Amino acid sequence: MFEPLAIRTGDFDLLVSNPPYVRTRELTELAPDVRDWEPVLALDGGADGLDYYRHIATHAADHLAQGGWLVVEIGAEMACGVARMFAAAGDYAAVSVFQDYAGKDRVIATRKRTAATGTKGSLGG
Repeated sequence: MFEPLAIRTGDFDLLVSNPPYVRTRELTELAPDVRDWEPVLALDGGADGLDYYRHIATHAADHLAQGGWLVVEIGAEMACGVARMFAAAGDYAAVSVFQDYAGKDRVIATRKRTAATGTKGSLGG
C-alpha cells in the first residue's frame, strides 16, 4: 500500500484512505450493485475486515509529517477495533471517531504525535 510513497518519508500533512473493510465471509451478502460491480480487491478486508488497517497503523506514520493527519473510512462496527489498533501503534496522539448522517461510526481521524503532544495513542473524542 505504501510502496509508491517509499521515497517520501515524513512528507505528508494528510493521508486519507478508504481501504477494503468487508469481512471475507460477508462478500456474498453485499447488495448486488456493490457485489457484482466492485472488484473483490476493493472490498475484501480479510477474515475480520481489519487487514488493511493493521498495515496502515504500522506504516502510515512513516510517511506523515509531525502533527500530520491520518483519516480512514471504516465499516460501521469497526470503530473500537481500529481506534485501539491506532492507539496501540504508539505513533498517534489522539484517535477520534466520526459518524455518518445515519449515526453510524464511519470515519476515524488521528494525528501523528509530536514532541509537544507527547502522549502515545490516547483515545480522544
